[in-house]
Amino acid sequence: METLLPELRLALRTLWRTPGFTAAAAISIALGIGANTVIFSVVNAVLLRPLPYPEPDRLYSARANQSPLDMRDLREAARAQVAQAGVFAGWPADLVRNGEAVHVHGAVVSGGLFAALQVAPALGRLLDDRDDLPRAAPVAVISHRLFAGRLGSLPEAIGGELVLNGTPYTVVGVMPEGFVLPGPGEDPGSAAEVFVPFSLGYAEAAGARNARFSTAVVRLATGTTAAQAQAALAAAAARIVALYAEDKDRRFDLVPLRDKVVMRARPALLLLFGAVGLLLLVSCVNFANLLLARGLTRQRELAIRTAMGASRAQIARHLLVESLLLALLGGACGFVLAAWCLPALLALQPANALPPHRAGLDAAVLGFTLALSLLTGIIFGLVPALRGARVDLHLVLQQSAAQIAGGGEWLRRALVVCELSLCLVLLAGMGLLLRSFLNLTSAPLGFEPDAAVSLEVALPAARYGETARVRGFFAALLREAREAPGAAEVGLVSELPLGGSSISHDLVPEGREETGRPEVEAAVRLVSPGTFRALGILLLRGRAFGEDDGPGAPPVVVISDAFARRFFPGQDPIGKRLHWSHGEPGRGPPPWMTVVGVAGDIRHRSPELTEGPALYYPFAQNEMAWRRWTHLIARPAGGVSAGALLADLRARLHQLDPLLAPGDAETLRDVVAGSLAQRRFQMLLIALFAAVALVLAAVGIYGVVSYSVSRRTREFGVRIALGAERRHLLRLVLEQSLALVGVALFLGSGAAAAAVQLLAASLYGVGRSDPMTYVCTAIVLATVTLAASWLPARRAARVDPMAALREE
Repeated sequence: METLLPELRLALRTLWRTPGFTAAAAISIALGIGANTVIFSVVNAVLLRPLPYPEPDRLYSARANQSPLDMRDLREAARAQVAQAGVFAGWPADLVRNGEAVHVHGAVVSGGLFAALQVAPALGRLLDDRDDLPRAAPVAVISHRLFAGRLGSLPEAIGGELVLNGTPYTVVGVMPEGFVLPGPGEDPGSAAEVFVPFSLGYAEAAGARNARFSTAVVRLATGTTAAQAQAALAAAAARIVALYAEDKDRRFDLVPLRDKVVMRARPALLLLFGAVGLLLLVSCVNFANLLLARGLTRQRELAIRTAMGASRAQIARHLLVESLLLALLGGACGFVLAAWCLPALLALQPANALPPHRAGLDAAVLGFTLALSLLTGIIFGLVPALRGARVDLHLVLQQSAAQIAGGGEWLRRALVVCELSLCLVLLAGMGLLLRSFLNLTSAPLGFEPDAAVSLEVALPAARYGETARVRGFFAALLREAREAPGAAEVGLVSELPLGGSSISHDLVPEGREETGRPEVEAAVRLVSPGTFRALGILLLRGRAFGEDDGPGAPPVVVISDAFARRFFPGQDPIGKRLHWSHGEPGRGPPPWMTVVGVAGDIRHRSPELTEGPALYYPFAQNEMAWRRWTHLIARPAGGVSAGALLADLRARLHQLDPLLAPGDAETLRDVVAGSLAQRRFQMLLIALFAAVALVLAAVGIYGVVSYSVSRRTREFGVRIALGAERRHLLRLVLEQSLALVGVALFLGSGAAAAAVQLLAASLYGVGRSDPMTYVCTAIVLATVTLAASWLPARRAARVDPMAALREE
């Protein structure tokens, strides 16, 4: 350590005397390390940090969503391997306080969920199996945010009453601060403020085996392996499948709970981490280039130190210490830059893009930044240090300054080629993502989102537990909306296109009863008369629903074109019949439904995914009491704004039921934009990384060309003296710069082709080897190279031949 202190002091003095070089090198490193620190902080929080529950390695989930009833039976059948298990799902709730209804995010949870998570309450107690019984007293647990916000942190809140969806619930506990349920980022239950027992909050689903929309949480028994638990649960699932027709073809595949939570965020995060890794390489190569250039200009200084007795090892160590100090300075600046950028990144990310984890600059991120800085200083400072130590005293003293500066030009040119090749990879990826995004924005959706608005409505079971009341309210809502002077077209749809939800049912088309597998699966949506016009969905054949398709009329359906192609191939589907594979309890066998129309296919889950078979069923004939939600769709009349129409619709909803709080109110164009938000955010980040990489590459090109011009000043003077035109010298320098681009394109194309394989799942309407993208990338690289070389080339063309010859 004592031997290093003099080296540190000397290195600090040397860097202090060259502030321009020190700042350039530190900024180069800071840009790369800062970007990596920001993305790593998110990767660490989402992918690496353990889930915030005790013994998270024992927590598992099911690959597919489960029903509460199946989960209860599975837990009972595998008691030896499963310590606790439960499920949860999002539950929209209207909280009535002081006569006003406000919408809050809620969750229905089964009795074993909190025991499986082993979470302790901040106040009171949590829900257990006793609370999740059909006739149990209605109790609720609230989040710490709700407790500290609307309830004012009053201790008497425990034992108090909350009116949720028309039912009074007794508050028995408060969750710890920061608690979130372990669902995927888009799961509405993850942001719950109120937790109620499943059997009370959603009684119909709690008793239905085919209500498979809940996230399962399983805590393995101590000493039980995942393989043992999987075997026990698979055997139990096989027995359940044999007993209940609703569970036919069902499986229970265990996956680590962390994998379930991050399953949608992982690919995007890894892609971004790879992109910032390329940016770091560009900044490190630029850093090495700066060190090499500085080393070449210090040849005389290093030669004199050698003459005074310094060994090559001492010189190499001194140069390496300088490199480490620069890298640590750049890393510190990068950490500060990350602290400034991370809040902006988290604020700009699309809603529910990431699981609910708190990303921050903790000790792990600081350690990552420090390690990255040290590795950068050692790895990319080693070659310049070793090269600087191989100084030939006699040769250096005999050479001119220009000859010394030009001695390592080939290595610096090679580093610039590496920078350009890495930029090519980033630009190619960004270009493909941009082409995909543009293709998605113009992809046919099957419906017309422009100008249409949507108002979400969910009816509470306490006041709308009967299908007749649900149908009556929706009919009244439709009448009120039609009477709104600002509404031109109005309709109701249970699941909003691109709204993130879809419900499938098993059906039996006529003629398939005799086959071994008569059931088919299709997405089922409830709609009203006018919905197809309001959404702009084309009717290809037959008719849409009318006012005569009411409760007493023969049941009718409209099917999608995909449904007709798959289940009625080569036939006219109009007049065909089908029925639900299972009837409603207590209502006898399901009735036949007649196909009266065929609607065009729409993109429902995502703009990039073609939808499978879908079926539309009239709200007025719905007998499923649990389907108590809808989206009111309206198109404004001429001159009426979307905001004014939504305000009018909210007011009319309030008149119908003052205790009913409306849900999301938005335009369909915003819904479409939201479905593309994560792609847009990912593309913009990669574009930013590519832009920074291009700037760093431009700096490297400028430095190499400037040194080359300085070394060849005498040559240019002689050329001009012999009659060469200045424009020919300008073109000569620029052509040599473009040669670097040509080599980079040759070397980087293979790396880009390999790297974009990782983008295959993110591409839409464009191939991985899209020629247009690579041509545009080459043009961008060539333009940046010419721009960076222009000033040195002009300097070469303006050389005074007499001054150049006298200088030599």
